[in-house]
Amino acid sequence: MQQPYVPPQQAQPQPTQQQPITPQGAPREHNQGPPFNGQQQWNNSGQSLPSGDLSASEARTWSIVAHLANPVASLFSAGWLGFLGPLIVWAIYKDRSPMVRKASAGAFNFSLTLMIGYILLWVVTIITFGLAIFITLPLMFVLWAVSLILHIMAAIKAGNNEDYTYPAQIPVLK
Repeated sequence: MQQPYVPPQQAQPQPTQQQPITPQGAPREHNQGPPFNGQQQWNNSGQSLPSGDLSASEARTWSIVAHLANPVASLFSAGWLGFLGPLIVWAIYKDRSPMVRKASAGAFNFSLTLMIGYILLWVVTIITFGLAIFITLPLMFVLWAVSLILHIMAAIKAGNNEDYTYPAQIPVLK
């Protein structure tokens, strides 16, 4: 009996990891600076890390989110947690995009300023045993309406890749 013909096994190429190269063509050391032109960054064990920088589109999107997070969070928390949205965006993206860092820091600082304004109006209401509610409640509404308009204006500017500086803010985050 004759054995069927079995072709010899071809050597399977082993997957090799290419070392990233610099724009000048020289190999680059692992973790040596930020990635460029969309290349991946590598850690010491040779595994790729996610790119640190945001694209222009992502930066624009997260800047808009930072500006609109205050009014949205304020709706769900009766105005008390509006600062939380911009703070979360700042904490996550502050090192990945200067545009997002500036937008989220500005939105947070303005939100903090608004929060202090609301607290002061409530303190005045409490100190006067509620008699000032006829003055403080309309002022709170005006403060809310102005803040909504300013946050929307800031989001529109961010959508056009423009910086927006809120008119009143306590500079806590930079």
